[in-house]
Amino acid sequence: MKLKLNEFSKNTRKLVLFRGIHYYQQGRAKLEKQSDKTYYYDVAGQENNYKVVVNLGDENMIVFSSCDCPYSAAGYCKHQVASFIDILQHQGSLDFEALENAEVLEEKTPEQPVPDGWSHADFQRLKNFDVSGYLTSFSRD
Repeated sequence: MKLKLNEFSKNTRKLVLFRGIHYYQQGRAKLEKQSDKTYYYDVAGQENNYKVVVNLGDENMIVFSSCDCPYSAAGYCKHQVASFIDILQHQGSLDFEALENAEVLEEKTPEQPVPDGWSHADFQRLKNFDVSGYLTSFSRD
């Protein structure tokens, strides 16, 4: 997915976005080196420092971005997010309000396995069962 730097949130989960903002605000993203449009960051994590590389192309497009942290879910990690925000700040185009309300990567919830001995249809009915509605069908007596 090719994105402009100021649209990176479209490939970032909401929780990761807010953690990355927090990392940026704490000053954890340190620009180590810049070569043309390639940025090398050292980002302080909870227990380790991580190396982030960001390469921008024409029109501020993210051509490449990587981090050596163990994050394996979809989208960018919080270390990349903190680095992106720092680059935007240095470019003079950081808008926190827009960032906090930006379009983000849709969260995917894992499908729950059907317990042994249950049919898929019965399990679906159980997941959709309205407990409060059922309880209101009883009288107080």
